[in-house]
Amino acid sequence: MKVNSRYPQKPLRRKTFKFDILLFLMVLIFVFGYVPTITNTSRLHLCVLSLVCVSSIFLPYRIVVFLRDSVCLYTYVSVTDFLLKSVKTYNWRSIFCTCGPIIGLLLFHWLHHENDVKFQDLLSVQFSLLDIFICLLIPALGLYYQWDDCPLLESYRLEETSKFSGGSCMARGFFYGYLKIITPGLYDKIIIFQNENNLSDKEVPVKRLFVLIPSSTFIFDKLRKEADTVEPVEEGLDAHKQDRGLVLKRAYQNSMYKVRNKEKDRDYYVPLEGATPLKTFYETCISEPQYKEFKSEIISSFYYELERLINRDRIVKDMVELIYYDDENDPDIELAEVVKQRIKYLNRLNKSKNKKRKVL
Repeated sequence: MKVNSRYPQKPLRRKTFKFDILLFLMVLIFVFGYVPTITNTSRLHLCVLSLVCVSSIFLPYRIVVFLRDSVCLYTYVSVTDFLLKSVKTYNWRSIFCTCGPIIGLLLFHWLHHENDVKFQDLLSVQFSLLDIFICLLIPALGLYYQWDDCPLLESYRLEETSKFSGGSCMARGFFYGYLKIITPGLYDKIIIFQNENNLSDKEVPVKRLFVLIPSSTFIFDKLRKEADTVEPVEEGLDAHKQDRGLVLKRAYQNSMYKVRNKEKDRDYYVPLEGATPLKTFYETCISEPQYKEFKSEIISSFYYELERLINRDRIVKDMVELIYYDDENDPDIELAEVVKQRIKYLNRLNKSKNKKRKVL
């Protein structure tokens, strides 16, 4: 499989904030701005009809969801704890987005046209099917905004399964408990390896640690040879020894791998390893399959949290390269190709930076 080297792969992540705002404004402008110009219904009557639609469709749905969540009341000792949990985790955004603008328009109209508004007039208005259909967009908007809600039932379920914390905590443990320990002297160790083996800069083009993040979370303990394109080097980098957690001279050692590049008849040498927290998660799912349904969320939160931590650390940022690849949709993907394409991408990136520096 050919890998797009210009734009490295990243896990899917829900980023819809700008789209949500744009959709919200478009619906409000359409319903209360454009529709009154093409129908005989005033903005005031559209507000009332929209509020009726929300009250009859959307709010009952939210009440049902809340009652469903309240079944888990026994999880907490007191009703107060349950109510506090409700306020904290329940997504009220959808209700405010649907009802807030309508109530605001009604109040504005009432304050500026107090003498013109009569309750009897609202009851005598006959709405067309088109008016009802258009106003149904408001409760539909509310249903969309609660799509990524975190209901109490889900929150309880996560707490009941051994205080499951997610991929971000795994990323912090991997960063603070491993990457920050090995990276300070990693560059010098790569240079020592290069000099001892009489390798050129073209053969060791990237002097940083490649961390593999597969979408399946499966990582080999010992990398198998892939058509003689990837093989481990017997002599890895020098071990870093450090007293940690009452373990004296704990050894941290990274392995070097030779990646064959048939295009240029040259081998690449790179320090390569898998993200061990994901390996642990994979093994956890074997014994406890209920965690498998959270795999995509775990990988996404692990990757982006680890990327954030790496980018804000001056030393680690220049010494670690995260490589995400999708081995679920493409089980035959070659790791050698993934690594080579990333090397090419980094080389192009460095050349581009050097050109900009020369121009400046």
